[in-house]
Amino acid sequence: MPGVGRGKICLISLILFVLVLPAVARADRGAIYTEPVTLSEPGQKAFLAFNGEEELLVLATDVQAGRDTAVLEFTPFPAEPVVALAPDGAFERLQEILNAHRVTYFRKAMVQSYGEGTGDGEPVDLLLHRCLGVHDVTVVRVNDPAAFAWWVEAYFRENSFPVRELTEQEKEVVADYCQRGFNYFAFDLVHIGKEVQSVPPLAYRFITPALYYPLKVSALYGGTGRVDLVCCGDRRVFDRLDYQLPRTVIANAPPWRSSNRVNLDAAELTAVTPEVAKVLTGSQQLQAFRYEGEFHFRTDVWVDPRVVLVEVNGRSLELEVPPELIAGSCFVPAREVWETLGAAVTWDANRREVVVVKDGLTLRLPVDPVTITEDDPASGQKTLRHRHVAYLNGEHRDLSALAAAYTPGGRAPEVALRITGGRVLLPVRLVAGVLGAKVKWNDEEWKVGITSGIFAAD
Repeated sequence: MPGVGRGKICLISLILFVLVLPAVARADRGAIYTEPVTLSEPGQKAFLAFNGEEELLVLATDVQAGRDTAVLEFTPFPAEPVVALAPDGAFERLQEILNAHRVTYFRKAMVQSYGEGTGDGEPVDLLLHRCLGVHDVTVVRVNDPAAFAWWVEAYFRENSFPVRELTEQEKEVVADYCQRGFNYFAFDLVHIGKEVQSVPPLAYRFITPALYYPLKVSALYGGTGRVDLVCCGDRRVFDRLDYQLPRTVIANAPPWRSSNRVNLDAAELTAVTPEVAKVLTGSQQLQAFRYEGEFHFRTDVWVDPRVVLVEVNGRSLELEVPPELIAGSCFVPAREVWETLGAAVTWDANRREVVVVKDGLTLRLPVDPVTITEDDPASGQKTLRHRHVAYLNGEHRDLSALAAAYTPGGRAPEVALRITGGRVLLPVRLVAGVLGAKVKWNDEEWKVGITSGIFAAD
């Protein structure tokens, strides 16, 4: 398994296209193609290019209102974006690429089975104000969410617009993004009327460790619509999209759909925008994802290619606390894995122990370390050490030594138990090994596979 210090993280290139449209009938994922991927209008269109460190987001909007008015659109970002006009006709050329490669949706659906904030400076720091064609763009850093409301009100006054107080929902959305470390907001002032009109696209480029697209902010628009993600990049990102996208929707919402994957050369995508060449090279895969339903999302698209995926007997686990790579070992939330492998897991509050029972095996795991006396080879004197222990069928075992017994080469971390987010994390080979399961690490995909029973057959 990779160590934390190895730095063996390949940059993942990825492109997504996002389209928000009026609601239509839903379908879902399988092996039968149903309809071509069509970029219909009116709606919001977004094209994202991601290389593992930086993202290029191109946005175009088709808008309509009951009367002539001005709308101040805003988009939250994890870092300060550089803003520029995008080429005309970018999305028409993207549609041509989709048609040429016959990207179509499957019938069956995907069903469910951050940046760092800054507390420095003024409550709201003005970073950019620039007119780009018909766009009046302002970029700010919000250090105090409470100040966001008065800044917007002051903006309205300065532009001679009627001043209104922000709704509680608008304040809650802004506060939520700021609390999660998304302190940068790009404002775009657009004038709209009764007729549907296309707003020329803007391109935002910003630093991010993960593929990002803000879905939760869509709650401010309300109603229903459609989101299309056309993605081009690495399989590792696709695997994580498969896992993460179903988690973005609320309970009982229509599921995401996915298309077939096709191969293409990144050079084709420079027809959309020449900026693609800065983040994508060589052969790539392309796949589309679609959501149709209520604009009320649990979370944003945030796909970190460095997050370890865990599979048990071929099924990906949904983990509230992600695995951690420490000193060459992969620590996983133990309870979720044990229960998936069929063990009964309980918590003994009096002894502060995790108790695991399966097929005549009983493992008692105290979460608090014990103090023991050991000989110090360097000084020749006795020294006190804090060690975690376990009781396997009543036999007292040092937890690190027990982990080493299931690890090739007999190596195991000095501290073999961690508590993160209220979850007990243990080395995956220990978690699987005590129940007789096997572990296989995929270094290319950053995926750990656990197999048991017939699934573990060589």
